[in-house]
Amino acid sequence: LLKHLTGIPVIANLNGCSVGAWLDVARMLEDHGADAIEMSLHTDTSDPSQGADAVEQRLLEAVEAVCDAVCVPVSVNHMM
Repeated sequence: LLKHLTGIPVIANLNGCSVGAWLDVARMLEDHGADAIEMSLHTDTSDPSQGADAVEQRLLEAVEAVCDAVCVPVSVNHMM
């Protein structure tokens, strides 16, 4: 609604904890008029059995899946 009243582009911030959730919400945000999506990634490093490579790969797969699922631009904000 605000976008239609002001003409200001909407960049939706997306937080999630699983690829499925990110995909569903990213598609919904695009369907509801978001002009771009910012993915806020949070790294859970509390599990010592997971190496850094595994954590990085999981995040890269999530970003790739969201980029493939929507047509709007996607940016990434990685918070430690």
